[in-house]
Amino acid sequence: MRLFEYQSKGILKEFGIPTPNGSVVTSSDEVASTLQKLALPVAIKAQVLLAVGESRRVLHHKGTAQSKIESLRDAEAKIADRPSDVTSLVEELLKK
Repeated sequence: MRLFEYQSKGILKEFGIPTPNGSVVTSSDEVASTLQKLALPVAIKAQVLLAVGESRRVLHHKGTAQSKIESLRDAEAKIADRPSDVTSLVEELLKK
């Protein structure tokens, strides 16, 4: 079975397993409404299935655990503290 990260988190939530809050955006126009549901700072990263070629972007509230923040940075997630930075980073990812 091949799943995007956001899809697997949805399955985990259905079974009561805690997961970080997040939201998928497919355009920079969706950022403002998405940020109303999440607290800054957020992590922005692409969702990609290897060898399939489709990608989606997702925003995650980064939480408080430093190790989690470091692992997100290692996964090429971008951390943003301001709404304007979130919009810029999403636009950057959408171009790729």
